[in-house]
Amino acid sequence: MTTPAHATTAVSSGHEIVLFAKVGSQRFTLTANQLRDTVAAYLARGAHMPTPTDINGGDPNAPLHVIVEEWLWGNVDGWLDCADVVHLALYRHQAVRWIRGYFGPAFPNLDA
Repeated sequence: MTTPAHATTAVSSGHEIVLFAKVGSQRFTLTANQLRDTVAAYLARGAHMPTPTDINGGDPNAPLHVIVEEWLWGNVDGWLDCADVVHLALYRHQAVRWIRGYFGPAFPNLDA
């Protein structure tokens, strides 16, 4: 007698969807890897992520706006294709540090 095999679909930590965004009527999702690379591409241009809470009445969601705008209009894939290994690692590391500070320690581990 044979027992049926059940396929399980495992999602690696970098491929987990971590951000849902809506711009107008368009909706999209970012995986942990895409979020990391989006922030890394933004930082690589010399930009700094905005402070999430602004005591002067600024937009507390400013970092999320930056991430979405960078993903939509910042040519993240182009940066990934052109970055050398050292810069890619450097800015990805900086991005993960910022992401963990903003989203908390529950953000997927992307070190592997």
